[in-house]
Amino acid sequence: MPHPSVLAGYDDVVPGSAERILRMAEKQLEHRIDTESLLAREQMRQATRGQHYALFICSLALVIAAGLAFSGHEVTASIIGGLDLIGLAAVFIAGKVFVRSSGEAEPEASE
Repeated sequence: MPHPSVLAGYDDVVPGSAERILRMAEKQLEHRIDTESLLAREQMRQATRGQHYALFICSLALVIAAGLAFSGHEVTASIIGGLDLIGLAAVFIAGKVFVRSSGEAEPEASE
């Protein structure tokens, strides 16, 4: 926003221009707030979608590991199941470290 004396100067040159400049600034602010809100909602949708995909993939890996274990391939089932669980733990640990290092507030645990 220009200094009030500058706005007065604009108004002297073109009457009503100070009001137009203020309206333009208000519109820009509204647009910015709307855009940031839209981006935040889209990021939440993407995070939720990613969690659903991860749940599906991990569940599938555990089902495959269980099927292998019941069919007599215990070593292979242990490797797949173990890597699946280690991968999940690593993602949650890395997520907490990233949240702490970026200075964001940690989400509260749901009970």
